[in-house]
This record gives sequence, structure tokens and C-alpha cells, in this order.
Amino acid sequence: LTSLLEKRTKSHDLQSTCLEVQRQVGDLRQRVAATHQVNVQLSSQMKALDVQIAETKKKDLAMRNRRKKDSEAMQRKLALIDRARMTLQRAQSMKEIGVAVDINLIRHSYYPPQAAAAGG
Repeated sequence: LTSLLEKRTKSHDLQSTCLEVQRQVGDLRQRVAATHQVNVQLSSQMKALDVQIAETKKKDLAMRNRRKKDSEAMQRKLALIDRARMTLQRAQSMKEIGVAVDINLIRHSYYPPQAAAAGG
């Protein structure tokens, strides 16, 4: 009788152990499925972020190129303005020299150098 009871107890223990293992396996399967779903979502989000990063880098590069071109164009404009200013200064100087020459010509036409020297 004792032997029979021991066999039943062992059989019951094995059954309960088997049921517990099956329950744990089921739990692990659910966890694996949930983890897989999270991994798929994270992978999708990472791809979307990679696309955004690539677009941002492309826009940044385009903006830098645009700034560089704008800067080069501004430098060219400033150089043209500087050249024009220098040309105007030269023209102004030549005009002043021309006016002085004209005044001397007018003076000499009314007062010839010989007459001016004679006190004329």
C-alpha cells in the first residue's frame, strides 16, 4: 500500500511538474512573440529615423552649398563695387585736375604768361 501511495505521489508530482513546465513554456512563447513585435516596431522606427537623418544631411549640405555660392556672389559684388568706387575716385581726381588745368588755361588766355611776368 505504501508503495502504491508512493507511486501515485510520484505520478502526481510528475504531472504537476509537467503542467508547470508547459505553463512556463507558454509564458516564454508569449514573451518571445511580444519581444519580436517590439523588435519589428523598433526596426521600423530606426529605418524611419535613418531616412530623416539622410534627408536632414542632404538639406544641410544644400544649405551650406547655397551659403557658399551666396558668399562667393557677395564677394564678387563687393569687388565690383570697390572697383567702381576706385574708378569714380580716379574720375573725380581727373576732373579736379581738369578743372585746375582749365582754370590755368583760362587765366593764361586772359593773362598771357609774359604779361603776367611783366606785372600785366
